[in-house]
Amino acid sequence: INKREPKLWIDKCCIDQTSIAANLTCLPVFLAGCKNVLVLCGDTYLNRLWCVMELFVFLEMGASPERIELKMLAHSNSAAMRLRERFGMFDVKDA
Repeated sequence: INKREPKLWIDKCCIDQTSIAANLTCLPVFLAGCKNVLVLCGDTYLNRLWCVMELFVFLEMGASPERIELKMLAHSNSAAMRLRERFGMFDVKDA
């Protein structure tokens, strides 16, 4: 209504969670409008195919990894370090 482009797009809020499959075809359109991606990564992030697919589509569309900001949601520094290690050893077959 105010004719401004959105500054923030949150997948969980912007994609109908009851009809995810129907919204998947729009994912490239949604991500094309993003300059950067902020990943709030918890223990299960790399096990959820939806999360991994969003990153894949963002990168496949030509974005550089530098445009992805990782924030580890961990209860301690050691838990955050373990999450970073898991990212380094990530295999899509585990998602």
